Amino acid sequence: MTISVTIEGRNAGLDGLGGHIDGGVVDSYIRFYDGALPTNVATALAGNNLIVESTMSATAFATAASGAMSANAIPQVVIAASGTITFFRIFNGSDVEVVQGSAGDVGTEDCVIDESTVVAGGNFSVTSLIISQAIS
Repeated sequence: MTISVTIEGRNAGLDGLGGHIDGGVVDSYIRFYDGALPTNVATALAGNNLIVESTMSATAFATAASGAMSANAIPQVVIAASGTITFFRIFNGSDVEVVQGSAGDVGTEDCVIDESTVVAGGNFSVTSLIISQAIS
């Protein structure tokens, strides 16, 4: 393929995704799971356990810039189940899975969290979550 998209086009696409995440009748939310990362967000979970869930800000992501958009503040929550978090899924306000990515505390994951091996009843925080659109 020879299609190329400008930075402005990438930003517009990400802002559209942000609008889709914000859509629905309630705030979007993010769930963190253990186990193997499924092939894509449309792939059914297979033996993964829900470790923790948090609502996202009413406007989940800041306006895209330089081909990336950062999540606005995600509230600290209490951990529901013990385990090792490996990935996340974002659901929009209509309860539709929209985004999936890796999660961990190393700093190279799509979503950086304060601790990946967690214990039920403890506090859980997201350090950063950035969605980017690669140059084409």
